[in-house]
Amino acid sequence: MTLVFKDEALLKGLAALFEAYPPGNLCDILALKVSQILDAEGYEVAIITLENRFVPGTLIRPPYIPAWSLNRVSFLLAQTGFHVTVRIRSDNQMYYLDSLVFLHHGVEALMEQDYLNLFVYPAEIEMTKVQQVE
Repeated sequence: MTLVFKDEALLKGLAALFEAYPPGNLCDILALKVSQILDAEGYEVAIITLENRFVPGTLIRPPYIPAWSLNRVSFLLAQTGFHVTVRIRSDNQMYYLDSLVFLHHGVEALMEQDYLNLFVYPAEIEMTKVQQVE
């Protein structure tokens, strides 16, 4: 299930941002810009940091986060140990929107499990930080 945006100006503005910041490039800056736009439009948004889970028995998180491309070939979405996305609350549901979602679905936000399935190892991803947008 997706959250579809109907406002044409909003769709064009978000699409331009996603094209300017493709997957793997400056996700933190993109998330900040997208969250500010959606907040101004009245959406309840937060910026979410995703990281790999700790390697069992250590305090080490693997630095690479692989995701699926359109043709189901894995690529390194993150090489810094984290990825930042935007979470939108709408009708008591949580949706996620970032350049990875845009790559697969355009300007539509995905529910959490659908979003996590865009990652090669979804069970190894955890949300480590939630920053409210004000």
